[in-house]
Amino acid sequence: MILKYISEEPAAGNHAGNKARRDVDAIFARRGYKPIENIVETRFGSTVEKIKYTLDSATWKKVLRLRRSEDQTVVAQFPVYGNKIMRAALNDFFDRNRMIFIVHDLDALRNFGSASAAAEIDRLNRAETLIVHNERMMGALFGLGVRTPMIGLEIFDYLLDKPPAARAAVDRNTIIFAGNLEKSAFLRSLGAIDVNFNFYGPRGDKKFEAANVNYVGSFTPEEIPFKLEGGFGLIWDGDSIGTCSGAFGEYLKLNNPHKLSLYIAAGLPVVTWTQAAIADVIVKYGLGFVVDSLKELPSKLQSISDAEYQSMLVHSARMQSKLVGGFFTGRALDQVERMLSR
Repeated sequence: MILKYISEEPAAGNHAGNKARRDVDAIFARRGYKPIENIVETRFGSTVEKIKYTLDSATWKKVLRLRRSEDQTVVAQFPVYGNKIMRAALNDFFDRNRMIFIVHDLDALRNFGSASAAAEIDRLNRAETLIVHNERMMGALFGLGVRTPMIGLEIFDYLLDKPPAARAAVDRNTIIFAGNLEKSAFLRSLGAIDVNFNFYGPRGDKKFEAANVNYVGSFTPEEIPFKLEGGFGLIWDGDSIGTCSGAFGEYLKLNNPHKLSLYIAAGLPVVTWTQAAIADVIVKYGLGFVVDSLKELPSKLQSISDAEYQSMLVHSARMQSKLVGGFFTGRALDQVERMLSR
């Protein structure tokens, strides 16, 4: 089945959000789906730039093309990013076409966005089908009143032309953390844990005073799988090393952080919070281990035998081969097509 789709061109940046959306867009194209329109994420450096964009005939030609479309079955990514003009045009487009959404983030669930939860739920309920992160997210959305059929993605893909080579000698007692170092408040407390950490990501110019912390650098999403050095990738959020706390911790109970995909694409085993939604995947596929508190890391690392660690590497390599080729998004889209053909 050849579907139509809204193509995206996110702004460049060394962060996971752009990589996830670019990969989904690439998978649409690989499947032979037909782009209706290409939405370029614009960032205005001044009021003058914003005025020029608003008055540009190319902007309004794009809006008019979107407004001419109706009663088509279209797959798109959610939520809509970009400037106010394009968001309004796309929301109008969604109202007049049969939409399948691949969901990345939901303010209705993470509680720290500016969007109205009611409006978001209403938009999801007017779609034909939703591809969401996992079964826990399905349950939470159902609890909020979403009745649109939902498909669980399980893991976000991480497309690479060629994955990193299999890992041989590694320092198993070094934990990797890749992400927004400014946002992750718990990082300031890692000096209390007798484990070494390698940090990767933006905002690395700030000082990390703990002797067990090494800031490595910031890299593009395409570069970083080849740069990660250590034994395990860490997925944790909030302001505490004792548990994943606050709004970010609560959201971790429902979402699939894209850094899981990064670590697996790099061939790394993973450690996360016991209550995280992705703990289900990590345990199911033998991709690492889970803890209630980061204070458990020293004893847990000591308890893992060489044979157990090698098994984790093997399982991560098997999952890596799926992620870098787009397996999970493709599987979900296969399900969508079967549902639409009934």
